[in-house]
Amino acid sequence: MSGLKILILGGGIAGLTLALALTKFAPEGAVPDITIFEIRPEPATIGGAVNLTPNALRLLDHLGAFSIMKERKYGQPINAVEFFDLYSGKLAETSFRGPDGEGIGSPPYKALRITRGDSLKAVLAAIETHANIRLQCGKKTVKITETPTDVTLAFADGSSASGDLLMGCDGIHSVARLTHVEPSRTATYSGVANAFGFAPRPAGIEPHFESTAVHFGRRGMLLASFFEPSRETVYVGGLMEVKDVESRDGWKAKGNDAKKLREDMLDRYSGSVLPLIRPCLEAAEGLFLWPVYTLSKGGKWATERTMLLGDAVSCGPFCNEDQS
Repeated sequence: MSGLKILILGGGIAGLTLALALTKFAPEGAVPDITIFEIRPEPATIGGAVNLTPNALRLLDHLGAFSIMKERKYGQPINAVEFFDLYSGKLAETSFRGPDGEGIGSPPYKALRITRGDSLKAVLAAIETHANIRLQCGKKTVKITETPTDVTLAFADGSSASGDLLMGCDGIHSVARLTHVEPSRTATYSGVANAFGFAPRPAGIEPHFESTAVHFGRRGMLLASFFEPSRETVYVGGLMEVKDVESRDGWKAKGNDAKKLREDMLDRYSGSVLPLIRPCLEAAEGLFLWPVYTLSKGGKWATERTMLLGDAVSCGPFCNEDQS
């Protein structure tokens, strides 16, 4: 009994964790042969700091990635996400402590705030322990051909690959969806973007939150969070209405653009009674503006030999950047 030959488009978290799951839960003697194709020259590590919930950590633990995160001291454990009004103070919190203070579930897990880059590094390290999984970068898919017996990818470099199944994990602008499964279903800019950066922790100001705080303002929502053990840097990310942006993948603000973006954020979140907010926004470095795209409800998920997963098929209002 031999395993299926599976092709995965997309070397992000979705594609990598899918490969790990298909390997772990394969029938005995039928471990699949998996090749992941990533369009970039190497897996992208840009992005903000995401919150991995107890359920996410449980799944990553099953797949062998969470132990790597702990071993490498990636991320900042989160007991609770605290919610604040910028102008009056704390409103509430969502706790991950569980009934005994140890976490949720059995075994218990709390949450983890971690950069997308570090989370990807951990999953890549888990991938490397499995001989049946290969990652090929710099592979731009130009055509997908499906027959009753197989599916074939043709790449811009003239090469091709065939398999029994194709998994489209290539995000909101999925080639698998746009060229094969449902070309008419395109992504639409939501009018909302996430502006984020990383600021040195201001000296002499005691944080008003333990680890992660979501702040509600009149003109947007602002996240501030620690994301690594030293707690010397604060991740700040603001969800706000922004006119249509030119780049679908987001862009790193430079020069005058960075100045304007910072001024916009300072203006939007001004008047806060929380003293940490302004100095963090003033000092934030590496500012990015990440547009949020959405897909219409419904849609086609699969053909006979191709399946879409994650943002490629179903995308909510915050699919491009987690703000929880």
